[in-house]
Amino acid sequence: MRSRISFVISLCLASGVLAAPISAQEPEIPGPSFKDVLSLHDIGGSAISPDGGTIAFTMRTTDWDENRYDTEIWLVREGGEPFQLTRTADGSSGGAEWSPDGRWLAFGASRGDKRQIHLIRADGGEAWALTEVDEGVGGFEWAPDSRRIAFTQSEPESKKSEQREEEYGAY
Repeated sequence: MRSRISFVISLCLASGVLAAPISAQEPEIPGPSFKDVLSLHDIGGSAISPDGGTIAFTMRTTDWDENRYDTEIWLVREGGEPFQLTRTADGSSGGAEWSPDGRWLAFGASRGDKRQIHLIRADGGEAWALTEVDEGVGGFEWAPDSRRIAFTQSEPESKKSEQREEEYGAY
């Protein structure tokens, strides 16, 4: 247990989550600029592998060229350095979930028009889309046997709703 706690603390230190507070007694030191604050990397959701040896987590960065935030999945193995797992060019990746057997990592990614479930082997390789749902995927959950994934999706807009919106607008 002590090894896992030091592992999590190492992850926090490596990602900059734990930082020394700025002393209020030194007003001559200027604060961060607006751009500095927007450029901070934000550590998001995490998922610990079933064997406890690897943590998948999200990191949000600022893409100033595209004027957007980018969220990608990173991994850190016990005793190792964090490394970026996903690189979604025009979208983001997140919501990583380990398969119960620990062999797969499923995550949601917008690599095209709508968010889909993608899979990647825990020992590396290329991610591939598991779903191709027109309306995109909401939440998902692994089956206990690691062979299936249940997911939610929105229903397509009905013709009647489309006609109403066309005639009256979004109200």
